[in-house]
Amino acid sequence: MKALGLAWERRAVLAPWLLLAAVLVVGLLLARALNLGRASEAEARRLAEAELLRAQGQIVQAQTSARDLQARADEAMAENDALRAAIEEAKRVAPEVRIVEVTRASTGPVVATGPAREPPVHPPPGDQQQAAAQPACLLAEGDSAEVLVDEVELRTDAGNRLLVGTAFAWRLSPGPPARLFGGAFKSPLSTDAALPPAPALGWGVGPRVGIGAGGWTVGVAASPPLWSLLGWRFEVTAGAGLGSGGAWDAGAAILVRP
Repeated sequence: MKALGLAWERRAVLAPWLLLAAVLVVGLLLARALNLGRASEAEARRLAEAELLRAQGQIVQAQTSARDLQARADEAMAENDALRAAIEEAKRVAPEVRIVEVTRASTGPVVATGPAREPPVHPPPGDQQQAAAQPACLLAEGDSAEVLVDEVELRTDAGNRLLVGTAFAWRLSPGPPARLFGGAFKSPLSTDAALPPAPALGWGVGPRVGIGAGGWTVGVAASPPLWSLLGWRFEVTAGAGLGSGGAWDAGAAILVRP
């Protein structure tokens, strides 16, 4: 009988904690389901809009994984030695950079038009100086050409973004296709601008109201910046309050954002 009584006492002690653990697990699962549902709705709206924009001839940036971005960059570098050299130089200057954007753009075939260049000036008759031979025409009016741009954006740990890329002009016809001119982007001659990223959430402080056996209490609560672990984000809040008659309370909580 004594052993049975001890077992019941242990159960009575553990029961509230087991109930709290069960409620916490259910709450985490519910929060995750709500977050996934909200994210799925937002992604569905984004994909529908992207499809509509592409159907109207717009270039829509794809959202993909770091592995896919690296594969796209590797493919571009395998076909473009100048791009490879530019990326290697950027990594030499800032070894910690990581690829955050890869762009491969083309004008498609366009027809060369515009005023022809002036013919060379020939020396007067009897001059011993020989007229310089007229260079071969690389691109004549009516030829088909294309401009190809490869661009890679890298980000440092401090949040700066480096833009590296190349642009090359190709003659498509008359064939065979030939690269006419081009090269890597030059720092003094190129600029890149963007909106700043949204600031990370920092410390938060605000009023706190509590109620307990001693009545109402009013105080202050504070929360440090969010921290992440294994892909989950955690938020810690703590605070204390004072009430009438010298009553006080204090507490802390950890919010998990799966």
